[in-house]
Amino acid sequence: MALEDKARVPKLRFPEFEGDWLTQKLSKVLKKKSARNSVGRFSKSDVLSVSGEHGVVNQIAHLGRSYAGESVEDYHVVDTGDIVYTKSPLKSNPYGIIRANLGRPGIVSTLYAVYQVRSGHSYDFVNRYFESDDRTNKYLRPLVNKGAKNDMKISNERVLIDPVSFPSIAEQKKIAACLSAIDAKIGAVREKEAALARFKRGLMQALFTRTLRFTRDDGSSYPDWEEKLFRDVAEFSKGKGIARSDIAEDGELRCIRYGELYTDYSEIISTVHSRTNLPASELILSKQYDVIIPASGEDRLDMARACCVLEKDVALGGDINIIRSDFNGPFLAYYLSNAKRKEIARFAQGNSVVHLYGTQLKQLTIAVPHPDEQQKIVNALSGLDARLTAAKKEITRLERYKAGLLQQMFV
Repeated sequence: MALEDKARVPKLRFPEFEGDWLTQKLSKVLKKKSARNSVGRFSKSDVLSVSGEHGVVNQIAHLGRSYAGESVEDYHVVDTGDIVYTKSPLKSNPYGIIRANLGRPGIVSTLYAVYQVRSGHSYDFVNRYFESDDRTNKYLRPLVNKGAKNDMKISNERVLIDPVSFPSIAEQKKIAACLSAIDAKIGAVREKEAALARFKRGLMQALFTRTLRFTRDDGSSYPDWEEKLFRDVAEFSKGKGIARSDIAEDGELRCIRYGELYTDYSEIISTVHSRTNLPASELILSKQYDVIIPASGEDRLDMARACCVLEKDVALGGDINIIRSDFNGPFLAYYLSNAKRKEIARFAQGNSVVHLYGTQLKQLTIAVPHPDEQQKIVNALSGLDARLTAAKKEITRLERYKAGLLQQMFV
């Protein structure tokens, strides 16, 4: 069967469309563009980059600076709707990225290839087609030769020689519009998440500087916060090593490794994600409302974070500082992670690897409100955390839904 006679259909399709998609060389969809910035239409501020996550973006806005040389007159011109191929390997895209410029016109270096979309095709659909890492890698893998230094050896013309399957222009536009609507929904939820995070930061700033105070249920004021030396009101210890190889999906004992404090948990740990089959007698188990802080990390400020373990008998791994006190554990975690974050960061020692010890944490002076006020602060902040968690889950759900569509709506 000739290449142009091949035809296929996607697994998921809008009901008003039928018939097979046409399989043809990508050169029937795109043509190489040769326009250069020789007349100086664009400057260094107009240089574009290609990001796997964000697509074609302004380089300064994305990376904080321009990496262009002294002259940009030889750069390729990229108009809105043009397709850009970057020949730089990434972890998820070892053969490069293909994206449409959905924003303002600009220029890219000669290391990029630029193409125009032929009549009868949608640049937005082409962009969606190559938005899938799997589909992009599958298309480019047979075409790209890798050099000894992992550099990409492929001509701009060779990019176009393999087949793709595309529908009619009407169906292309319908698919692209559907995915754009999902992106808009994801964007709206992300904006909601960001607004909640900003509100939480502002609320914590007001609460822990005591410019905002809760009152008793009868409207009367709580007493002033009491200043205490941390070493006088808390006990400090460390966890015991749990290697990554000790983690078992069906393990009998819940456990927390120090690295998870950076990636998996915020101030309150209500659900423990990892398990191990190591004997409990050989480990350090949590007591209810223990507060834990990483004992090592790469960045002082990043490691100045505290989490409260709500349940007992959770194995706490090595490189974890454990703090036990009579305070409201969630309050203490919020307080240390925010009001005392910079002070804790200053205690940390080291260069490439930073360490934080209980003997240093003991030096803190902490301000403690009435127990009832502690609980009101926890209720307010944990309520915001619940809404933040719900927003994150909604983003994850929508992204998985979109990923499914990217797989099933294309051939």
